[in-house]
Amino acid sequence: MTDIVHGQLLDIDIDTGVSQNWTFDEPLAWVLKTQRPGTYLLGMGSGIARFEIDQPQHLHWINREFPGHRSHRLNDACVDARGLVWLGSMNSARPLATDGQLASFSPQQGMRIHDQHFTVTNGPVISGNGQHLYLNDTLQGKVYRYSLSADGTTLSDRQIFAQFESAQGYPDGMCFDSRGHLWVALWGAASVVEINPEGIVVRQVAVPAKNVTNVCFGGPRLDRMIVSTAAMDMSSEENRQYPKAGGLFEILDHGCVGLPTYSVNMDAPWT
Repeated sequence: MTDIVHGQLLDIDIDTGVSQNWTFDEPLAWVLKTQRPGTYLLGMGSGIARFEIDQPQHLHWINREFPGHRSHRLNDACVDARGLVWLGSMNSARPLATDGQLASFSPQQGMRIHDQHFTVTNGPVISGNGQHLYLNDTLQGKVYRYSLSADGTTLSDRQIFAQFESAQGYPDGMCFDSRGHLWVALWGAASVVEINPEGIVVRQVAVPAKNVTNVCFGGPRLDRMIVSTAAMDMSSEENRQYPKAGGLFEILDHGCVGLPTYSVNMDAPWT
């Protein structure tokens, strides 16, 4: 888990709490597991780095050409079944600016820009059948769906899959369950929602924090739903209303199972 603003990487046991944490000197947007034990791929504010637990004082920079601007930073990512990393950017100085981009990266293909003109890019996630990529433009309230090419490297046919008005909250991190339903964290709405394959919200689950940042499935059977939240952008009254904001929560009795996530294959070209 990451604390973006404070540049922290946290190793959390969902039953006992934080076991380890590491702090970096710039924002830490995301972390992806790799096939090497103790090695992770980090999305720092200024680019992609390799982090090894047994060498915590050293970051091994892999690519810093994206996002490529001092006022921009990375924001959210996923890795697909082929090992391709999909990642987004945002303007950290002016979050309402529409100069965020969606890119992909692998050592073989390099960095490729696929789409642009977003505010805060969130998601992205790949459907269970590998046919679509979903991405949130958070401050525009839009969840986009793209078609993926047969080789999984090219996007086409962008469509608005779901639209949220500001009173409904802003779509942040998301994940799929095994039925193909999309679970979306809603910043500002103290909840997560379940969206069916037709783009219809079929369930909304309350969370005891105003700003919900991400949702995922964990545990040996992928049947535990974990939700992260942020303790920021709240009034004094909201701080009193949500005293546990910034905490990590588990949603019980949801009746769903998640999909396995993929690891980055740290083969020779990454080193």
